[in-house]
Amino acid sequence: MLAAAINKAGAVDANKIGLALEGMKFEVFNGGEGEMRKDDHQSLQNLYVATFNKIGAGGVKYGLEGSNFGFAGHKLIAAKDTALPTTCKMQRPAK
Repeated sequence: MLAAAINKAGAVDANKIGLALEGMKFEVFNGGEGEMRKDDHQSLQNLYVATFNKIGAGGVKYGLEGSNFGFAGHKLIAAKDTALPTTCKMQRPAK
């Protein structure tokens, strides 16, 4: 996303890159789409709720790093549903 913002800004200038990031959508590593909220530059993406337990307990199918423990996913909350209203009064740098 940073590389895309630098390309969009056409310069390696923090102010221009910050403006280029606003509203930018991106593919997140664990699936789905994220977005950089314009109002406060918060990164919004899907939220996955999981538990850590022994293999066979609570839906855990696979162990991590050779252990008998792993994660089981239980719920996916879409990015749009994780976005809370902002009270940010971000002061933008002079152009």
